[in-house]
Amino acid sequence: MPEPTLYRDVERTMTSLGQQFRTILRRTLQLWKGWIGPVVVIMSLLLWWNLQPSMPGIIRVATANQRGQYHGFATLWSPHLREQCDREVLLLPTLGSKENAQLLRDHEVDLAILQIGSVNMSDFVIIAPLFPDVVHIVVRKESNIDSIDDLKGKAVTLGAIGSGMRESAITLLKHYNIEVESLTQTDAYFFALDDDPTLDAAIVTTGFVNSDLRTLLRDHRFKLLPIEETDAINRHQHYFTSMIIPTGLYSLETPPVPVQPIQTVATTAVLAARKNVSRSLVKAVAASLYQDFIQTTRVSGEPLAPSVMTAQQAREWSDFQLHDVTHSYLFPYQGIGAMARVVEGLAAMKEVIFALGAGIYFLWLWRKRQRRRLERRAVESQLRRLESLLDETIRIEESQIGDVDKSLLLASLDEVTRVKLKALNELTHEELRGDQMFFIFLQQCSNLTRKIQLKISMHSSNGMNPLSAPPNAPDIADAPTTTTRKTSKKAKKKKATRTSTKKKVLKKRSSRKG
Repeated sequence: MPEPTLYRDVERTMTSLGQQFRTILRRTLQLWKGWIGPVVVIMSLLLWWNLQPSMPGIIRVATANQRGQYHGFATLWSPHLREQCDREVLLLPTLGSKENAQLLRDHEVDLAILQIGSVNMSDFVIIAPLFPDVVHIVVRKESNIDSIDDLKGKAVTLGAIGSGMRESAITLLKHYNIEVESLTQTDAYFFALDDDPTLDAAIVTTGFVNSDLRTLLRDHRFKLLPIEETDAINRHQHYFTSMIIPTGLYSLETPPVPVQPIQTVATTAVLAARKNVSRSLVKAVAASLYQDFIQTTRVSGEPLAPSVMTAQQAREWSDFQLHDVTHSYLFPYQGIGAMARVVEGLAAMKEVIFALGAGIYFLWLWRKRQRRRLERRAVESQLRRLESLLDETIRIEESQIGDVDKSLLLASLDEVTRVKLKALNELTHEELRGDQMFFIFLQQCSNLTRKIQLKISMHSSNGMNPLSAPPNAPDIADAPTTTTRKTSKKAKKKKATRTSTKKKVLKKRSSRKG
């Protein structure tokens, strides 16, 4: 018949699915511990490494005017960078800092020399500070310009449009309430003072070793104007610092240039890059600048070397934060010192740390006990539920004794199936599934199902109405169910069982009538 086969298939399917799920979960955990976990970690590291910017094949550096100090510095320094990174270094002359910044944003160059204060530095990272850019106000002596206020209405060159020199000059003029529109010939290169008598002055922001500036100042037709309000300028523009140009800096001849110390302000020229610059490139730049360039050029007497900041000066420079690779290069032992301080702090707090560790350990033990207690309660709750379901099967078994009507037997069979499925759905704890009581419950359901199916089969095969059977007719389907015995096929045992069953049925019926 289809009913017994269906119920047996359901039981086997549920048991098989549970076993397969546990097997798959166990194998998955074993695979994760074995090789899936390490493979995922390795793949993540490879992905992270591939996403890191690599060293460019050609390193392009934006400088400024070919006659200026930026380009002169890059010309002397680029061979050392080429040796460090084994790449071609290409210098790109430009109008100055503003154009250099735009080239960086457009990924046209890899490195650029920028003047602090002339561009927005939020898009870039500073690899190294190079040298101070000092503001020089050079005027023609015969122009009758004795102060900055006298520049109004004069022909004053501020530098090329797009240069940091021009931006710093405009900032200075704004402080003195001088409009750029009140000046003429502002775009010329400052060395035009030498051969253009119509130019009255120039505001030049550059390093001390700029060759054109030194040539211009040694000509006694020109002089330097002091900037008196340096503290006020510094408060409004934090990147400007006060500075003194000492007597005779540009010429020790008689009279020296300048004749007396000149008070002025200065900013800083820096080597900058985009924030995602290759770390290997930054490391090569730091090594080529602080290890090779400064040492060799100072020994060889190159004029630019004295103005370039040494590693010690770069460590003391605090205007902006440096790239972390440069910082590590300049402070190689900072991590060791920090670790030493941490170790000293741990030694001083060893008692507190021990107490904290003990507290964490006991908290873990308490948490573990709590978890076990909750699991135990869950198992006990499900055991009580299992007992109630087992009592339910006993009730069903008792209620179907003496029933020979096929519809009642089928109803009892459905009820047993519902009880078993309810147990399989509700009682899911792994510890309970391995308990002997759960096995007894399943065996009880199975035996009861077979018993009811046997009764249905027997009465269906006799072709008679079970309700019209004579009272003395034996009915082996009402034999008591046990988990350890089966009905014997021998005639004597069968007869004894039928007789016993009949007596029990008659006794129960008489008790019901009473």
